Amino acid sequence: MTTRQVQLAFLEALEQGETLASWIHRYPQQAAGLIDLAQAREQERAAPPATAAQVAAVAAIARRTLAQVAPPLSLRQRGQLAGLSLRELAARVGLSSDILFKIDRRVVRPETVPGALVRELAGALDCTREAIRAALAGSGPVTAGAFYHAAQAPQVGQQTFAEAVASSVTLAPPDRARWLAAAQAPADEE
Repeated sequence: MTTRQVQLAFLEALEQGETLASWIHRYPQQAAGLIDLAQAREQERAAPPATAAQVAAVAAIARRTLAQVAPPLSLRQRGQLAGLSLRELAARVGLSSDILFKIDRRVVRPETVPGALVRELAGALDCTREAIRAALAGSGPVTAGAFYHAAQAPQVGQQTFAEAVASSVTLAPPDRARWLAAAQAPADEE
C-alpha cells in the first residue's frame, strides 16, 4: 500500500473504532504521519462548526484566489455551465446572438457594454457582475486561432456596443431601442 492509501484506510479505521496504537504497530515506518492524522482528526472534531460568516469569508478568499490563478470564463463557457447556448443567453437578455458573440469575442469594446446588460447577464448566468466584467476584460478581439495562408493573420476591428446594436440586422426594433438607450446611460449604472 502507498502512504496515501495507508492514511486513507487509517482514517476509515478510526471511524470504525480502531486505535492509533494498532495502526502504528502495523505500519511503524508511517508512525509520524498517522499520529499527525489522528491529532488533526481530533482537533477537527473538537472545533465548533463554522459560522455562515466564516464560510462566506473562506468562499470569498477562494473566489479571489481562483480569479488570480485561472483565467475568467467567457460568456459562452458560463452559458454552457448554465445549460445555455449563446443564442439562448442572448434571447434571455433581449439581444441577438450576433451581438452577444461579438461581446464574448471582444469585437465589441468591453468598456462600452452597458451596466444594465452586465446586470442582466449576471442574473441569467447566476454569477456576479464582477465575473461578467472579468469575462469581458482583455486587450483586443479574440480570434479563432486558425491557420492562415497569408503572411499575417487578418486584423479584426473593434466597435462600440452602440455600433454593434445599430448594425445588427437580426435585433428586433424594440430591443434595439432599449439597448441603444442603455448604451447612452452612465457607465456606472450597474
